[in-house]
Amino acid sequence: MGILSDAVLSYGNNKAKIDPAYIETLEDKPDGKLILVTTITPIPVGEGKTTASAGLNDGLNRIGKKAATCLREPSRGPCFGMKGGAAGERSVDSGTI
Repeated sequence: MGILSDAVLSYGNNKAKIDPAYIETLEDKPDGKLILVTTITPIPVGEGKTTASAGLNDGLNRIGKKAATCLREPSRGPCFGMKGGAAGERSVDSGTI
């Protein structure tokens, strides 16, 4: 991606953050493109936004584009067989949490 190694803050083998000071040095460069992959509900077979995003990233890299994927942490609700509390989505309408 052309990012200086000193600007990469590594978190293990597969995760990293970019130093904000490095990003400020890119102000004179043209902006990149953003593709947002979103949906309201996942599909039953489990191939959703993450799979589509990874495939899109691989495809763009294969045709010679410089592409990277940023995924947010998934909610843990489906992992525990329920939505809501495990995903941090609690209702406070009743005055209690």
